[in-house]
Amino acid sequence: MKDNIKKKKKSSGKDVILNVLLVMFLCIFIFSAVYLFNYYYKSYKNEKKVDHLHDLITKNETKEGEEKASESDADLYIVTSDGKRILKKYKDIYELNHDFIGWLKIDGTAIDYPVVYTPEDEQEYLRLDFEKNYLIAGTLFLSAKSVPEKPGNNMIIYGHNMKNGTMFSDVLSYKDESFYKTHKYIDFGTIYFENKYEVVAAFKINVNNDGFDYYNHSGVLSEEEFNNYIENCSKLSEYQFDSKAKYNDELITLSTCDSYGSHEGNRFVVVAKKIK
Repeated sequence: MKDNIKKKKKSSGKDVILNVLLVMFLCIFIFSAVYLFNYYYKSYKNEKKVDHLHDLITKNETKEGEEKASESDADLYIVTSDGKRILKKYKDIYELNHDFIGWLKIDGTAIDYPVVYTPEDEQEYLRLDFEKNYLIAGTLFLSAKSVPEKPGNNMIIYGHNMKNGTMFSDVLSYKDESFYKTHKYIDFGTIYFENKYEVVAAFKINVNNDGFDYYNHSGVLSEEEFNNYIENCSKLSEYQFDSKAKYNDELITLSTCDSYGSHEGNRFVVVAKKIK
């Protein structure tokens, strides 16, 4: 009789443990499912918002195209509500958010996004969408030391490497030389100028261990600083590029987290020079 009671108690104890574990696993599953749904749903909504912003630019581009024949270059600009003289094509999106500084696009990739600029708080949009709502993917943003209104400098643009392929995920594709061969050019039109760039370097780096602070080389660089920057970028690149940068070239640098390695500080960087 006592043995049966002990067996029942043991069996009952095991059942309790199994039930607790089952509830725990169920909770984890539900939490994960809700998290993933929320992640992809918010990402989807953000992409739709970006499409709408792009439509605002396209609408104004169409108007400019119709009027351009009778306009001078000066007529392609407009003064905004806060007194800035910017390209007309960007007026509607700029009035929605005065932090907007330009649009970055790489043909044949998912990179087709607005870029913001908040020099007083460089990483303000690290986890904010263009409307300043929380979004884990954030918004592409310009380094604080960049000078977008002044030609002749290096502008660094930061973005997240998202698992769903959005934001700067495609920047990592430049690890492959064959990808570079078919995606040499980057369009980055600021509110002040329309520019096209050609890729001249692409490399992975650990900012904690590799001793090259590329992130401190934005803004207007001296000849020595510029040459040092390009030399290091070229040295770290794993393949050859068809073009090289020289002093007085205008640069953009795209920076994102790299997925390789198990420790923090891994980045992948793409550098391009202005060609027109």
